[in-house]
Amino acid sequence: MERAGFFHGNILLVAGCGLAPALALTTRFGYGLLLGLVAWGLLLFLSLLFSSFREYLRNRQMQLAVFFIVGGTTVSLMELGFRAWAPEVLRVLGLYLPVLVVGSLVWGYGVAYGLSHRPKRTFRMAMRVGGGYAAAVVVMAFVRELLGYGALSLVPFADVVLVVPGLGDLPLRAAVAPAGAFFVFGYLAALVRLAGRDGDAR
Repeated sequence: MERAGFFHGNILLVAGCGLAPALALTTRFGYGLLLGLVAWGLLLFLSLLFSSFREYLRNRQMQLAVFFIVGGTTVSLMELGFRAWAPEVLRVLGLYLPVLVVGSLVWGYGVAYGLSHRPKRTFRMAMRVGGGYAAAVVVMAFVRELLGYGALSLVPFADVVLVVPGLGDLPLRAAVAPAGAFFVFGYLAALVRLAGRDGDAR
């Protein structure tokens, strides 16, 4: 985890964690950006929370129970907050919001690290790991929307669309289909692994 980020130990492209939301919500650049920011914020919050109270969570069974209780409570509070102040966010994330917290090993990594390290070190880890996940999601969304629609929705929920000359006239619709998600993910994962190996060789 010490070198984790975009090219080394990327939790999405290397470990495959948090894959379902990434594949489902990267049809638009704006949606990918939103997913990346929410996921990054969740990782920071949960890992720092458990790091701050690690002295009181030495029992393994207690750690698991507290993780699911805190994760479920976090999801409920976020859903209520989004429903009240940002219903558009809830409309996009939908059922994938609970998956981000409870059903994904991404946050398990963050919590496990926080339980054995001080908050300052945990914060640096969460910034790298969460940033790597967010960057991977944003790149996937960028490629899929660019190829699939020939345009880029620069801002979530706003009608700010940049049409790319040439691609806009003949978009590759398969890129925004479910099969296209796996296609883009596979190529991006392969490129990241190759880049990581080159870095290790040096």
